[in-house]
Amino acid sequence: MEDILKRVVEIKREIKAKEEEVKKLKEQYERYEYELVNEMKEKEIDKISWHGTTVYLTKQLSISLPKDSENAVNWLIEHGYSDILKLWVNPRTLTAVLREEVEKDENLKEQLKEVFNLWEKERVGIRKL
Repeated sequence: MEDILKRVVEIKREIKAKEEEVKKLKEQYERYEYELVNEMKEKEIDKISWHGTTVYLTKQLSISLPKDSENAVNWLIEHGYSDILKLWVNPRTLTAVLREEVEKDENLKEQLKEVFNLWEKERVGIRKL
């Protein structure tokens, strides 16, 4: 049993170390992605290929309920989205449903900002050719 216990502890430590390594890599990626987005926008490039990989600008829109969510819940009901309401609203469902509506009407974003926590981040997408 001691061998198994030792291995479990070792693996757990290794997992934590790898998670920390991944966290640092993600931070580096975010920094470089930010720089790349700014440079692509500055040079008015929306898509570029490099060594068989296509890199393109994309926007990521995220929406969540604020702490005082009464106005947000009322907005959802008034606009016909009561079907996504439960005891709590799944943030991914909320984002997916309202992102689709924003794609249809970009002006809706300002209305949503008054009711929800809404943030938009410009990102790059990467696709292998």
